[in-house]
Parts: sequence; C-alpha cells; structure tokens
Amino acid sequence: MKIEKIVLAAQVEYHEGRFINKVIFNRGDFKIFLFALKAGQEIKPHSTPVDAFLTVLEGEGFITFGEENIVLKAGEGIHLPKDILHYVRADKDFKMILIK
Repeated sequence: MKIEKIVLAAQVEYHEGRFINKVIFNRGDFKIFLFALKAGQEIKPHSTPVDAFLTVLEGEGFITFGEENIVLKAGEGIHLPKDILHYVRADKDFKMILIK
C-alpha cells in the first residue's frame, strides 16, 4: 500500500455562485467533508444527528451554534454538538474541514 499525501485546501475550489462541499473520506459511520465559501456565502441554519468537528483551513468565518457566536480563523476549530442548530458565514474566502 502506498501512502498518499493530500494538501487538503487544494482539494476544493471556490465558486462565485454557491459554496462548494466535497466528501474526501466516507467509511459509512465516519465522514470527512471539505467546504469552500467565498466571502459573504453562507450555510443556512441546520443541525446534524451526530457530533462533528470543524477546522478552518484558510480564511475566516462566523459560526453560530445554539445561542453562541464565534469567529474562526485558519488553524482554529470547534466541536459542534449533535442536534444543535448551527450556521456558517464566510467573512473572508473560507475553506474548512468537517469531520462527523
């Protein structure tokens, strides 16, 4: 088996009309997603049935979950508890990885 190095931020590109998401790993019960949002794009409020972890790869974004608001920058991350409404907005061009 050959080990392949992946540059995560290079695996997803920005799109002017909408945010982009891409599954880069799927084991059924465990998935890893990459997202790219141009400044001003957003992911509407939603919740998931499982806990998730979000890490910013580049840029800056505003995240709301429950009653809390936070700004995250490259290299920072947060735990998103299951069943809690959350929202994401790119304040600057913004790439993130979501593990759930």
